[in-house]
Amino acid sequence: MAKATYQDLNLRDLRMLQALLQRRSITCAAQAMETTQPQVSKVLARLRTKFSDPLFVRQGQAMHPTPKALGIADRLHHLLAAADGLRAEEAEFDPAHSDRQFSLLLTDVAWCTSCRL
Repeated sequence: MAKATYQDLNLRDLRMLQALLQRRSITCAAQAMETTQPQVSKVLARLRTKFSDPLFVRQGQAMHPTPKALGIADRLHHLLAAADGLRAEEAEFDPAHSDRQFSLLLTDVAWCTSCRL
């Protein structure tokens, strides 16, 4: 698949794909993502185009993932976990225990406001 095809994938679409993989239902995925069923269907249509694969096929009431969807499921999980890790809170800065060096650049302009030059 050409590199340009993947450049406009976004995390929300990939999260919907993960919700579909987990729940195997457009309705349940929509509820989990706090969106509407038509919105999930639109995202699925867009993802089908991007991946050149149907990703899911309907069999009765359930959506079954294609081999391609199953093949990317593990990588998708790791990708989204890494994205979530970017948002994780960092440890709060404690100056008493920091070993960082800071450089201060100060000027003497307006050093003495009562002095006349």
